[in-house]
Amino acid sequence: AGKFSIDDNWYRAEVQKITGDDIQLIFVDYGNVETVKASAVRALPEDFSLTILPKQASHGRLALIRVPGLESDYGVDAAAFLKELVWDKELVATVQYKEDNVSYLSVGDPDTKVPINASLVMNGLARVQRSRSRSAFYDLLVEEQEKAKKNRVNMWQYGDIDSE
Repeated sequence: AGKFSIDDNWYRAEVQKITGDDIQLIFVDYGNVETVKASAVRALPEDFSLTILPKQASHGRLALIRVPGLESDYGVDAAAFLKELVWDKELVATVQYKEDNVSYLSVGDPDTKVPINASLVMNGLARVQRSRSRSAFYDLLVEEQEKAKKNRVNMWQYGDIDSE
């Protein structure tokens, strides 16, 4: 168990790395990571072990899109826009598919009803990944990407970035 600094409560955690007196934890039911002192780590009671109660958090990624890295053109813009879309908001996620213990999600704001994946694409800050399987969600993303290309939004300002 690790003591989370924001609320001083104890939560299930796994040790990620130990550097001197600093211990990096991942809180297995929430997915957040924090570095704490050894005094903020305790043995977990057996009733709460991962063999009895599995981790409640899992790895997830936005489905069917590729966002530029921070070092790339539009990477910082994409990160800032993503923060604006998600920060301090209650969101709803739908698993589109799973692969290698990762859930690929469409994430949306219940107020706007627009998936964040589509918002990034329609604003020219993400591209649609090629997919062998078709779905209504994939078709929506492709449609939004075509609009962004036509209107030369952000990464599409000079034309089709996938062409020669």
